Amino acid sequence: MTRILVVARWYPAHDDPVRGVFVADQVGALLGAGVEAVVASFENHYLSREARQRAAEERAYRGAMALALARPDAAVVPPPGSGLPPAPVARLPVMIPAPREPLTEGSTHAEALAAFAVAAHSRRPFDLLHAHTGYPDGAAAAAAAGRLGVPYAITEHSRGLDAIFADEALRARYAAAAAGGRLLAVSGPLADRIRAALPGIELEVVPNAVPLAGFPFRDAAQRESAELLFVGSRRATTGVDSKGIDVLFEAFALVRRGAAAAGRPRPDLALRLVGGARPEDDAAWRALAGRLGIGDAVRLEPAARRDEVAAAMARATLFVHASPWETFGVVVAEALATGLPVVTTRSGGPEEILGATRSEGPESLPGGELAPRNDPPALAEAIERALGRVERAGFDRAAMRRDALARFDAAAVAVQLRAIYAEMTGRGAGS
Repeated sequence: MTRILVVARWYPAHDDPVRGVFVADQVGALLGAGVEAVVASFENHYLSREARQRAAEERAYRGAMALALARPDAAVVPPPGSGLPPAPVARLPVMIPAPREPLTEGSTHAEALAAFAVAAHSRRPFDLLHAHTGYPDGAAAAAAAGRLGVPYAITEHSRGLDAIFADEALRARYAAAAAGGRLLAVSGPLADRIRAALPGIELEVVPNAVPLAGFPFRDAAQRESAELLFVGSRRATTGVDSKGIDVLFEAFALVRRGAAAAGRPRPDLALRLVGGARPEDDAAWRALAGRLGIGDAVRLEPAARRDEVAAAMARATLFVHASPWETFGVVVAEALATGLPVVTTRSGGPEEILGATRSEGPESLPGGELAPRNDPPALAEAIERALGRVERAGFDRAAMRRDALARFDAAAVAVQLRAIYAEMTGRGAGS
């Protein structure tokens, strides 16, 4: 049986149960495929600016790390009912200096991981390391793998690569880590961005492992006739973290009043948004909805459990996604698995999941509609086209589910990863 050390600062924990849930999904899929996994995650400790206090904090950190390494049970299996796979998880303390400095942060992650990995490997060896994100996790994994004498893989998920590649020193560290291991990207558009920044780099695409068995199929007759659904963060932000909710609201307002091309007024149309938000975020969204005249048609709901998201997808008319950039788009795959048509922007991962055949402009596809990013009128027209197709029974919902399962279901992706691990270790895929 292949034994791996998963390196992921993004991994669900008590302080953030949804952070890195896609990594936990992959770990669960690998366990189901017969791979043994231990997870090394990180717990940041922010150091004081004051020298004496900082020295005391550093001593406490060293003590905590020594304790973690001394205990064979430093990696603890999450309890039943946690929603996490039964893989042992070690939360490694990491010192974060003040002010924060990315190069120093990378070094502290590497120090913590190497110490833990060497100690754990001495008790029971790992066959390989698998990191999630190239920096700092991948760079830390590269250093630890060198100490252990084992190969490593890096799966890139991050939306924030532009900032890393814009910094010469960070880009060099990323490139060195990527060149020494097996680099994977969760979508073709993300792989293209990496290739553009690091010409000549070798990488391949392996999607996120999505547990689609938890998203049962629902045909059109069992669905609402006028409900659009969005699932995701509602943080009122711009740039790399934006989910495009302002664009979605503007497009929804156009569709509702019949201002989209070939559209008619749809006063009964509702927009339901499920996801995490701060009070100030939702206050901003309610204010925008009021200004656009859609306040009575917009429902803002808190983050939900996976089964609750599946139930929401099983009832909705369309799934809508207006983000300007996504590296993958787990919620898009989940929606398609339930038979829910998707309207999304050309935002990287989601357009690939829908099967885009070109890189620009609107496009009608078997699972839904594509619109240019950051363009409310174009998104409104895509929503109107999709609603028209729903009314004409123009979606083969069973085929949508079959395609999603074949490409993104956790079990299918685990097969790909086991084959990669077999190549890396020189073992057969059944080992």
